[in-house]
Amino acid sequence: MENRLTNLIQDKELKKSFKNLEVSSFEKIRDIYRKKVKVKDGWWYDESGLITGGLGHTQQKVKNIINRYVIHLPHSQVEIPQEYRADYLLSDEELEDNIYQYADYKTDELYKSFLENCDSVINPHSRLFMDPERFFDDEKESMQVKHGLGWFYENAILEKKPLRVKTHKDEIAKYYDAHHNKLTSLVEKKLELYDACTIIDCHSFSNERYWFHDKNVELPDICIGYDEFHKDEQLVKVILDLFKDYNITINTPYAGSLVPNKFYMKDSRVKSVMIEINKKLYLESDNTTKSENFRVIRDKLTYIQERV
Repeated sequence: MENRLTNLIQDKELKKSFKNLEVSSFEKIRDIYRKKVKVKDGWWYDESGLITGGLGHTQQKVKNIINRYVIHLPHSQVEIPQEYRADYLLSDEELEDNIYQYADYKTDELYKSFLENCDSVINPHSRLFMDPERFFDDEKESMQVKHGLGWFYENAILEKKPLRVKTHKDEIAKYYDAHHNKLTSLVEKKLELYDACTIIDCHSFSNERYWFHDKNVELPDICIGYDEFHKDEQLVKVILDLFKDYNITINTPYAGSLVPNKFYMKDSRVKSVMIEINKKLYLESDNTTKSENFRVIRDKLTYIQERV
């Protein structure tokens, strides 16, 4: 590939860039080409005219490997905006314990290779502030109806007790809207450019059961979730193969994978697959300290990107 590309574009600076470039570094290739060429009607152009041949292959590789994926991390962070801290009824210590225990902690590091190579949408706040994975309509969200744990959590996690007052719920709704608008806009962009989009919904879950969980459910090592209409067959197959030595379940105890409302059950070009990793596989029993096995799980997730 390297020789073919450098022969196609007679540019000393570009040749020098390719000389030190790993063939697998499609993101770097993409960035270099965006500076030198543009695409129109499926053809590549440079300043001197039409470029044909090998660049078409590279263009398709870039599309398939990088551009159609959107990485979604809804629960990885632990921050609560300071202006809303007074709304919470727990002590600082209690609140911190609830936040860290229920966060998909360290998933931003676990899925690091995805974040480095793909566009992403990350909730910058704790899910105890705003949970974008819940339905906004409280009456449609079973976790809200049953336990008071909708997009705006009303109860604590570690024990059943009031979490906060509702004074600023309408204000906080704007954070929810902004998150989903960003995700929807990014998916629209992918469809416009590549006529395809796959959301990888990145999660982890605690091996410890809390007051609202069914304690009789046997927990797996890995849970894969998707709606059949939005299933990415290749991605699911790769995940199953890479984790074949682990206990894997499909859509249980966690089901489905986030798809923006605009496309949900309407546009099959939008695929979405949820990956749930049991925290016992990469964290110590405290749910916050990385274990010796952290790198093993992280590397397996990196292989997913290489395989698809």
